[in-house]
Formats: sequence, C-alpha cells, structure tokens
Amino acid sequence: MLSFSFVMLGFLTGFIHVFMKRKQLSKLEKAELLLLYFFVFGVGCTGIMAFIGHVLFPEVIAPMIGWQVSPFQREVGFHDGAWALLAILAIWIRGSFWTAIVIGWSFFMVCAGLGHLYETVTAGNYAFYNFGMIFIDFGNAAILTALWLRWFWAEKEIKSDKRAIS
Repeated sequence: MLSFSFVMLGFLTGFIHVFMKRKQLSKLEKAELLLLYFFVFGVGCTGIMAFIGHVLFPEVIAPMIGWQVSPFQREVGFHDGAWALLAILAIWIRGSFWTAIVIGWSFFMVCAGLGHLYETVTAGNYAFYNFGMIFIDFGNAAILTALWLRWFWAEKEIKSDKRAIS
C-alpha cells in the first residue's frame, strides 16, 4: 500500500525536520511543517501515484481493487492528479488554501473509505486494495484533520497573543 508508505514517509521526514530545528521553531512553525509534509507526501505523492496507476495502468490497478477495467478509472486518476497538484501548490500558497485542501481531501478520503466499505459488505469485495483501503482512507482523513487542527489552533493562539499585546 504505497499511500500508507507515503503518509509514513511524510511523518518521518516531517518529524526529523522539526526535531532538527526544534529550538528555532515556534509551535506554529512546527505545526506548519508537519502539515506541509503531510500535504506533499500524504496527499501529493499519493495523488501522483494514484493518477499514474489509474490513468496509465488501469489493467493492473483494477484487478487489485477487485474491479473490472473501466473508463471511469481515468476520471478517478485525473481527480487524484488534481489533488496532487493542489498539495504541491501548498508549498507556495498558504492560509485558507490549506484549509480548503484539508476539507476537500478529507471529504474525498471519508467517502472513498465508505465506498470501499460498501463494496466489501454488499459485494464481498475483499480484494487487498478495496478492503485494506478502508483503514487507509479513514486514517488519512483523521491524521490530516488532526494536523490541520494543530496548525489552526497554533495560528489562532498567535493572533490572539498579538491582539492582547496591542
């Protein structure tokens, strides 16, 4: 499950980066770095990988999910590629853009997880990349939301402190 590997790689590299600079970074900067690493790896690399798989290799990917090859896979791949593009743009675009990525990607992950769960229950689809993705999809949404909340509250705390000073 490459998406799980990308999430873990993002965590590992993000935590190493924060650890190495822990004395120089504020709470907000630490939260920003961890969230940014998740965007790049958990959303960006996962989206690129899914884009490549669904668009260029549908005959390989479909059976792994328990599907028949379908033109719909191309659309799913383009959708994944769009999220990858947004996640990479998060390197340069901040603020509300990050919030939009979190809301959109988390919504997609929860819905995808529910779709995989539905296929498991109603069609008995226990293919590795159907059943296993239930946990990856829900976990991805939960982790991203938790990181975003940490960043959001750190940013809110900074703004509150600035108002109290002035």
